[in-house]
Amino acid sequence: WKAARGAAREAARGAAREAAWGAAREAAWGAVWGAAREAAWKAAREAAWKAARGAAREAAWGAVWGAVTRDLITAEQYKVLTAPWTSVMGPIRMAPKWKGPGYLFDGTKVA
Repeated sequence: WKAARGAAREAARGAAREAAWGAAREAAWGAVWGAAREAAWKAAREAAWKAARGAAREAAWGAVWGAVTRDLITAEQYKVLTAPWTSVMGPIRMAPKWKGPGYLFDGTKVA
């Protein structure tokens, strides 16, 4: 009787130990895998965002400098400066000259 009871106890302990270790192993693996995946996605998102933001900033500044210095440079230089902007946003349209207070930017008089 003692031998059977001891064997049953050892079997129960072994099963409980294996179940506990299995659950702990699965929980640890899930946590590590989730953290690694999240870190990889975050790094990829940030790299893509920084690259896109930098490209957009460079294109915008190129277009601004092209518009500001348009009368000081050749037509070919203007095209080179504004090419990144126009490839994404379309042609640059210059605003009409503002006539001052009492006028809208399109030149119409405010009543």
